[in-house]
Amino acid sequence: IQTWSRALLAAGIRKGDRVAMLCTPRAEFWIAFLAAARIGAIWVGLNPKYTVRECEYVLGDATPRLAFMLASANGQSFAEHAAALGDAGRDIVSIGGTLPGAVDIADFLDAGRGVAEARVDAATAAVETLDPALIVYTSGSTGSPKGAVLSHYGLSYGASMQAVHFALDQPGIVVSFPINHVASVADTCATTLVRGGKIVFQEHFDPVASVEQTVRERCSMMAGVPTMFQMQIAEASFADADFSALELILWGGAAMPVDCIETLQKLGKRMLTAYGMTETACHVTYTDADADLAVLATTVGRPDPHCRIRIQTDDGSPAGVDNPGELQVQGQFLMLRYWNRDEATRATFTDDGWLKTGDLAVVRGDGNIRIVGRLSDMFKSGGYNVYP
Repeated sequence: IQTWSRALLAAGIRKGDRVAMLCTPRAEFWIAFLAAARIGAIWVGLNPKYTVRECEYVLGDATPRLAFMLASANGQSFAEHAAALGDAGRDIVSIGGTLPGAVDIADFLDAGRGVAEARVDAATAAVETLDPALIVYTSGSTGSPKGAVLSHYGLSYGASMQAVHFALDQPGIVVSFPINHVASVADTCATTLVRGGKIVFQEHFDPVASVEQTVRERCSMMAGVPTMFQMQIAEASFADADFSALELILWGGAAMPVDCIETLQKLGKRMLTAYGMTETACHVTYTDADADLAVLATTVGRPDPHCRIRIQTDDGSPAGVDNPGELQVQGQFLMLRYWNRDEATRATFTDDGWLKTGDLAVVRGDGNIRIVGRLSDMFKSGGYNVYP
């Protein structure tokens, strides 16, 4: 991380500059993020599934000074992406191969060797708690991608809060979430980091390989959206896997089918479902450790005691037990704003500072919250928002 931080400073990156990266989930992604955050730069993840046009949109909005790019992944070359970015005047650093107009990662890192350690320390010392560290582009509830700006505090506090609920000592986890998704940077990588755990990167999700890696690396945690667990369970090898080191099974992003929960319960592991969104920077509700099948299948649990959550009706009054309303969250860990979207930011927060999630929910008599719909029409697929 020190080497990458020096190289970023040598390349002219300063506090507040954006640094983008198009990459699969692998070590270079996490090192680049931590190095950029360390010196106060703002990191932006790009999904290898982005088309050139989608990539141009995000980079045109975030206007990074530098972009790291994987040369190829899964047989796809990113030369066209690199050429488009180069034409837009972006400095590009290539990883794992050659790209047009790009500097090779080895040369990029070598250029930073002359940067004094004191300079890195000074850049680090200048970073404030609520400075932005990450921009995550999310389609929100309108279909128009917006960059949610998350702070150092939001990521650190959120990861620490989640780690309490995960209740694992030095957790180990296989991570295959795309690097542009909050589930990758915050929910898994950052939460594992604050507990001194082990991250096993998988460049693309494979139901068989992910189970094999979980077993081989003796990971204590499996996490994903329900679709991922459904695919794993459907493989014949799942039934014979040695999950003796596994302690926790966690899912979010959608409701898990009852039959899948029943299959997972047979493993005899602690199970947890949680609720959060990009704009909250972390999960804000969690089921209890002893939650039964009905609670796991139909609710997202209770609010974390350190989170302020309310459910409001259309007229702004509390919804009350078993009555639907919009779920709203308040806290300093929430996103700072939408990048370049002042109007959207104002529309997302109430006048008294509560984040409007756009999710309709009811609180049951036992305190567990059930999500019952969205304020806008939208499908959820694999943790992503898909519009009719």
